[in-house]
Amino acid sequence: MLKPKPEIPIEVDGQKVGLRYYFLAPFNTSDHTSAILFVHGIRTSAMYFQPLAKCLAQYGYHGIALEYPGYDQENWGASSVLEPFTIPVFAHYIHQALKMLSNKYKIGLENWIIWGHSMGGAVVHNAVKQYPATFGRTAYIVLEAPAFANYLTFGTKAAIHLGQLMRNLKLGSMIGCSIIRIYYTRRVLLSEPLNYHKFTIEGHCDSHYILDANINSIRHPANNFDAATFESIGLNKLIWIWGTDDIILHAQPPDTIPKSQQVQLKTSHNISLTAPKLVCDAFLSKIQPVENCSY
Repeated sequence: MLKPKPEIPIEVDGQKVGLRYYFLAPFNTSDHTSAILFVHGIRTSAMYFQPLAKCLAQYGYHGIALEYPGYDQENWGASSVLEPFTIPVFAHYIHQALKMLSNKYKIGLENWIIWGHSMGGAVVHNAVKQYPATFGRTAYIVLEAPAFANYLTFGTKAAIHLGQLMRNLKLGSMIGCSIIRIYYTRRVLLSEPLNYHKFTIEGHCDSHYILDANINSIRHPANNFDAATFESIGLNKLIWIWGTDDIILHAQPPDTIPKSQQVQLKTSHNISLTAPKLVCDAFLSKIQPVENCSY
């Protein structure tokens, strides 16, 4: 199990919070000319990206994964607060993290790739929208199955509504956990270590309150893809990864995204977790090598 790096004190929207992150693969401080900043989705944690980061490390890409405030207190020893736990405030956190890590490890903005999965894709999109001058200088922006409001399937909306109703009742919460447990024990490969966080409705969120704040932010009408956001920094920077078997989202990108910048795989929602080698190879086929990248 990877150990988290020591927290770095930062300030976001007037709130003092610790910047929490991991090195997901060996990080050679004398050779770090390119790096990927990974931003995870709802209910998951920074560890989601570890299999993909190991693949990309073979080609010289150093993976740094951020942990949101309010997530995975078991590994960090305490919960962290960044009210109101919404996509815009997480976007401010990502912006501060990028500046701090660039300075700490002497990585130029032009050598960063920013990669967000699910809610993390929406967070990255929001960060680009709020800080185009900063994120416009990065090499690439990768949206993996981004969770925009109008991309949620009917089944996902129904599950969210049912989950919120069930959490109001103790018995309902017990039933919900049982359903999740049955689903994973039948669907997850027996060879894969079972993670008890999968058996709870809140997953890696530190509380139901944080989960609900995340869900409501995802569902907010303002959380939708805006092509103008990327046109302002260069649409050619964007790579959109989506799975044809995703039942969480209508994952296909809009027509404004050129086919040459799309990665389509026959996977479920957790694309890079379930098929890291396929994602790695497909991603590398879409990009130009970052300058001065060596390993």
